[in-house]
Amino acid sequence: MKNSFLSILFLLSFFQIQAQSLEIGIKAGLNTGKSEFNDLSNYSLSNNENTILQAGVYSQFKIWLIGTYIQPELLLTRRTNTTEITGILNNGGAQSTASVKNNDLYLNVPIYIGKQFFKLIRVYAGPNFQLLLNPQTSLPDNANLISKNELSKFVTGFAVGAGINILKFRVDIRYDYAGDIGSHIQINQSLQPTLNKGMISIQLGYKLFGTL
Repeated sequence: MKNSFLSILFLLSFFQIQAQSLEIGIKAGLNTGKSEFNDLSNYSLSNNENTILQAGVYSQFKIWLIGTYIQPELLLTRRTNTTEITGILNNGGAQSTASVKNNDLYLNVPIYIGKQFFKLIRVYAGPNFQLLLNPQTSLPDNANLISKNELSKFVTGFAVGAGINILKFRVDIRYDYAGDIGSHIQINQSLQPTLNKGMISIQLGYKLFGTL
């Protein structure tokens, strides 16, 4: 993880040296998503993703290619969801259904490469580096075969998006995918459902200052 962050800092420094113009602003948004699990024998899992809140800062600067820009961001993201599990969840051996609730806080560091048209429309794509700051998993009282497990602390996802500029405001829609982020629970001491997450974000930004 340390090497990944050093690589991020190196990339930002390299592009900053070649920057021709710069913009800095703030943004916030609402995300909705879907979590997918790998198959588990004898267990059925479904996930109800709740609204996800996101807020932070962004910067945007051109590089030597005309119309091409780099946009790094720092975003705090709150993800909440409920996982329904059906199967043998107690030592008694009878089938039952239980709910596991998650409330996780992430620091997202996406770095996009994009292109702007007529100073109005933007399209972009790039990696999204995700650092888990504070995981919170609430286990059900009626399922003693379910225990907590640790999600991956650092995951690299990928995102694509588009946006429009309206005076100092920035409106964006974005799709973000992160595969194999680990498992927050363990069933019957051995089974761990691996999570894959996809999110659609609608974000509103505001340019504080800049020349783009």
